Amino acid sequence: FAKIQKIIKPSHIRKKAPCEVFGLCGGCDWLDIDYSNQLKLKQDIMQEIMGEMGAIQPIIGSEEPIYYRNKSFLPVSTKNGKPIIGIFQKRSHVVIAHKDCKIQPSIYDEIVTEFLAYIEAAKVKIYDEKTGNGNLRHLGFRKSAANSQIIVVIVTKNRKLPFTKQLINNLTGKFPQIIGIIQNINSEKGNAILGKDEKILFGKDYLIETIGKISYHLNYRSFFQINHSTTEKLYDFVKSQISKNEIILDAYSGVGTIGIYLADKAKEVIGVEFVAAAVK
Repeated sequence: FAKIQKIIKPSHIRKKAPCEVFGLCGGCDWLDIDYSNQLKLKQDIMQEIMGEMGAIQPIIGSEEPIYYRNKSFLPVSTKNGKPIIGIFQKRSHVVIAHKDCKIQPSIYDEIVTEFLAYIEAAKVKIYDEKTGNGNLRHLGFRKSAANSQIIVVIVTKNRKLPFTKQLINNLTGKFPQIIGIIQNINSEKGNAILGKDEKILFGKDYLIETIGKISYHLNYRSFFQINHSTTEKLYDFVKSQISKNEIILDAYSGVGTIGIYLADKAKEVIGVEFVAAAVK
């Protein structure tokens, strides 16, 4: 591993990153290189890693290289006595706030701004990882590419959260795309974001997402690929590799997105999953 101390002469493929905290925030690494050149460099990296296995086929790029994340969980912290919401600095748990994150939908940051106003007005105490004091830990989002609906997840240490009715009215009034607001309670110390307990403060705890002709019922906890357009390409490629007489084992299947997508072509699909809620 190496760390750049000084750029004497920038490469012709290097550009100014369109983010004021790029390089400090740990959210992304490649924002200072245009996407076509990113793919070339990533191709080189993959070839170096997998070289002994032969030539690596060309990487299939994403149609959504920015603003693509359909799920984000942002840690909440304080800076100079004020609440902040952002992304951890690289190799640390220091939260770096941003204005417009390029790897998630802009509406997430708009909701963050409204939520920060609520934190200050309601005097919600921010959780401190080191001492275990405080309450508010993370703010999460899940968005459906099929219909742009959003679920907001508020992760707290305790079940009590002040002025939730006012918060719901403010958020749903300004953002009609929000169909669910969940309070997830995580009283445990450690890096796990979500706890086992929860309260539905408003609406639903799931979204409907569509890939091809298949619609999926996704709980806010359920695993799903982050980039929707690339997911469909990925699943179509897998589908092209199987025949109608094959039995497919979908291991660690989650909600069964891959297995269900292949089911109309395979002879049989067997899903294996530990989380009962995902199977249901």
